[in-house]
Amino acid sequence: MTDQHYDMNIPGKFTPLEEVILEFMYENPNESIGTASLALVPKIAAVQTIDEVQYAIESLILARLVRGKRTLQSGKVRHIKVKLTAKGEAVAIQEQRRVKNIRLNIMTIGE
Repeated sequence: MTDQHYDMNIPGKFTPLEEVILEFMYENPNESIGTASLALVPKIAAVQTIDEVQYAIESLILARLVRGKRTLQSGKVRHIKVKLTAKGEAVAIQEQRRVKNIRLNIMTIGE
């Protein structure tokens, strides 16, 4: 009899960056959030560029999960005063509660 264990990540509907942005925005409701400030969040700054952050914000806007104001910074469109919509708040809660990993225990009996 042998036991084997497998840990599996269960991907969600959003990219890892979008998940971090939703989580940060939900946990910091009184912060003034924009492309530049999100790019400085340690979980994001370590692995993402400001252009990738901007793209993720635009994706969340397309999904109607966040809203914000557009501005021109260094010749590029950036977002400021980004807030969760009611739908975005609900989705952020849902993402926090979502099962993200499972562990499979497989027992082999006899061979």
